[in-house]
Amino acid sequence: MVFAFEPFGGASVNASLEVARRWAERDSELVVVALPVVAGVAEKLAVEAIGRVGPTLCLALGEAAPEPWEIRLERTYANEDHFRIPDNAGNQWGPRPIEPGGAAVQYSTLDLPALLGDAPVPLRVSDDAGRFLCNRLAYSLASSYPGLPLAFLHVPGWRPEHGTEKLGALVETLARIKARALQR
Repeated sequence: MVFAFEPFGGASVNASLEVARRWAERDSELVVVALPVVAGVAEKLAVEAIGRVGPTLCLALGEAAPEPWEIRLERTYANEDHFRIPDNAGNQWGPRPIEPGGAAVQYSTLDLPALLGDAPVPLRVSDDAGRFLCNRLAYSLASSYPGLPLAFLHVPGWRPEHGTEKLGALVETLARIKARALQR
């Protein structure tokens, strides 16, 4: 199962959703769920989707722009909202806990260094998923489904003017990550 976000912050596309849709065209087993960039709604829909589908692997994607052309595999998810811009419903929170009284940090349940390797797009393990909806979604999923193989990945800010070759490289890299995760 793959989660990705709709456009936000005035952008016309979100690289996470573009790459997830293209990936699903190649991988008929992939279940892609597009999430709104609205705090409280995105994570609720994602938790419900996992409950319905019961996936063996969950990869959540978000866009990190501007960033170097790399995919960041996020290891930690902080129990903190601190939105530097409003979400698509106008919420701009923080600093405040996502889950009052909850664990300070949740973690990816995948061995992220084992997912690194040869890929068309460079990969890097990171310990900062930000404090916007990406972090909020990852924290909520890890808290709700502690035994589920889960990772949050930040993809670079691809736009149509970057061309389909770069989009294809992102898809190929994500496919390799999925294959490595399922081998573990």
